[in-house]
Amino acid sequence: MCSLPKGHMKASTYIQHIQFNKVRLFHRKYQYHESYILDKGERSEWVRSSDEKLLINSILDHNGDINPSFVEITTPVDVQQIQSVFDIASVRYFPGGKYPCFDAAIIFAQDSQVVGGIDVDFRNRIARTTENDIVPVSHEEMDALLNLYASLGVRKSDHYLPPSIATNGYWMHYRFPFEFFYNAAFNTFEAGINTTLMCVNFKLARLDVESIDNRITKEQISRVHEMESQSHRLNALLKAYLWELYQLHKPDYELPELTDAEQLYFFVEVSSIYVPDKEEGPISISFRTWDEEHGCTVQYRNGELKFE
Repeated sequence: MCSLPKGHMKASTYIQHIQFNKVRLFHRKYQYHESYILDKGERSEWVRSSDEKLLINSILDHNGDINPSFVEITTPVDVQQIQSVFDIASVRYFPGGKYPCFDAAIIFAQDSQVVGGIDVDFRNRIARTTENDIVPVSHEEMDALLNLYASLGVRKSDHYLPPSIATNGYWMHYRFPFEFFYNAAFNTFEAGINTTLMCVNFKLARLDVESIDNRITKEQISRVHEMESQSHRLNALLKAYLWELYQLHKPDYELPELTDAEQLYFFVEVSSIYVPDKEEGPISISFRTWDEEHGCTVQYRNGELKFE
């Protein structure tokens, strides 16, 4: 096998650095309720729940042989087909390091000799080489690969959900305004924010900032700072509004009698703050309330609140 560049490579770069004349595609059905993944950083372990047996996650086992839990697609795939999958304009990339459980694989061979391979987790849109190096794969490339599999009679996405379902807690590991997580499913940057809205000191909430040209701007960050700087005044307005809302809904939800607006802090908290890409658009503040299904949303713009 040839020497490859160090660091994370896109799949197209990885393919360019190996010499092959044959492509083999594989797939398998992953039973999530029958096994679990132990993420150990450098390499994950796939464990069968019934007997705690270690299973092989990659297409290649420790001896470099094909993992028999994968099924090979017998329809031939030419080199140009796979190259075209990873040679399209790409914008949205998903994180590459979270709990991969591979349900598809691509093997590259020179005649009969395996010279490389890519393991694929379609559910979380993650890919790694058979040497366990992360391969950033874009949303567009994954869609193209899914379409290729479908054209060969293997549908991998009958019940597909965006990977935000699997990564909806990533924002907790990032802190505004120093670091952000890119959620490619919604084209937003996410972080945890210690908001001072509707609380005594502060509460951790999710901050979503809509992407502008795959970045966020200093103006968007400044808008959040400006809003938080007015929390004392805004909290008075929020408590007055939510107090009336509480009294209105108290009979329907069988809510207890409150004697002080400060007690609303036991029933209301900020769940998320959304900053749009347009400066004239309002910031949306979503609250968890006694109405667990719908909650409550308030719009903020230029120092003013708009109650929906």
